[in-house]
Amino acid sequence: MKTDSIPPVKGYIALGLIALAVVFGIINLMVKPKSAVVSPKEKSSMKNITFTKPGIAIVTIDEIITLERARSFFGEPTRSSAEMIADDFEAYANDERVKAIVLSVNSPGGTPAACEMIYKRMMTLKNRNKLPIVAHFREVAASGAYYISMPADKIVVSAGTITGSVGVIMYTINFSGLMEKFGVKYYGIVSGKSKDILSPYRKPSNDEIDYLNAMVYDVYTDFRDVVLQSRGEKLKGSPNVLLDGRVFSGRQAVRVGIADMIGTERDAIAEACKLAKLDPENPNIIVPQEHDNLFIRMRQALGSMVQGSMKSDTGIEQLITQKYSGIPMYMYLGHGGK
Repeated sequence: MKTDSIPPVKGYIALGLIALAVVFGIINLMVKPKSAVVSPKEKSSMKNITFTKPGIAIVTIDEIITLERARSFFGEPTRSSAEMIADDFEAYANDERVKAIVLSVNSPGGTPAACEMIYKRMMTLKNRNKLPIVAHFREVAASGAYYISMPADKIVVSAGTITGSVGVIMYTINFSGLMEKFGVKYYGIVSGKSKDILSPYRKPSNDEIDYLNAMVYDVYTDFRDVVLQSRGEKLKGSPNVLLDGRVFSGRQAVRVGIADMIGTERDAIAEACKLAKLDPENPNIIVPQEHDNLFIRMRQALGSMVQGSMKSDTGIEQLITQKYSGIPMYMYLGHGGK
């Protein structure tokens, strides 16, 4: 009689992964107690910072900016992308060796709440510590990514960078026409006529569309005011035109005052050195240092490996329609990243 069995190789792999999970789970509890209080510097991915001389730090922003938290392979709550950006910036800003910070940006934007949180924390630290900031835009630094770059004293872009997109977008998919075609009825039991506003199963009324437009404009007003406060005197043209959601190439952005100069990350570092009165020809770059604890490194490696294998290849439009449907976003949708 034939019996089903796990192939030897696959069986060993499965058992090995289970054993690793158990071992690293124990290590996780031993190395990082859940009740531990962690300072902003310890929360930062920077941990320990190399070099003893004064220098420039680089904070990398290369993902959609949200306050959404997930859980690691070991069940620990992970920090959101916005929290990681803000914590890394704070860790560097509070290190006496860091004399200026370069924001290395490659992101299509994010949620208004996340961008506002980062912007306010950056501005508080910049003003308190008198810290020069230079932003370097790589491929895309648009909408919410542009918003969080407003603390920068100077913005350096590549000629082909896509930037701008100062505006708010909110949309959802509506199936009411399709339902009507097939005779499908929708009954929403709601406590008020606006409770199911933007339901995909019915058409919004004209009054509802007017209300949502007003809400989107209210969120946009904050974005516009932040840009005008930071770059109002540098803009070469009507803000009503330049800040209407349009995107610019890097060269166009410099021409109209959305950015300051064409250059590379090295040029941005040199500009930061000049603002900090450091030698731009021989800058000291303060970079992260590997953790010394082998168990921590192994635990993080396994957690990252498993978490990475579980990630879905979700594009921006799919992300917004599924997760952020009906929510105002500072997002440039022309970018297909994740």
